[in-house]
Amino acid sequence: MKIKTLLLTLAFAVSSVFALAGEGPKKNPAAMFELDEAAAYEAVGELSNIEKLAKDSDATLSELDINADGLVTNVQLDSLTNVAEAPLGIPSIVWGFCFGLLGMVFVYLMTDGDRQEVMSSFYGCLAAVVISVVLQLAIGLFPF
Repeated sequence: MKIKTLLLTLAFAVSSVFALAGEGPKKNPAAMFELDEAAAYEAVGELSNIEKLAKDSDATLSELDINADGLVTNVQLDSLTNVAEAPLGIPSIVWGFCFGLLGMVFVYLMTDGDRQEVMSSFYGCLAAVVISVVLQLAIGLFPF
């Protein structure tokens, strides 16, 4: 009876760790699917003006004197490409949980040192260590 209770508690703890791993003060899963249409149209509109100007003058963006028109001052081109993605599409906590320190190093290298992703892999590694220790203690205290 005690073994079944212990295994059920461990299964619940593992599922809770994975369910809450992506949640945090900066990560809101529902916010990922919300779209601010006004901001999107504004950014695309300004980029369309730059593209039109580049096509009309047959020049590249770097060759144009766009600052005179004031188009580039409102557009942040790098902010459109800074979308954080998990390494190889696998959440960072899983990398840490399954591969430990090697997974943490992999996440660090693949995300260019993104602190939030590395911490997520650290929590995965920590969860694996805690579960391993608890299972070792359980097996030592309650031999089959």
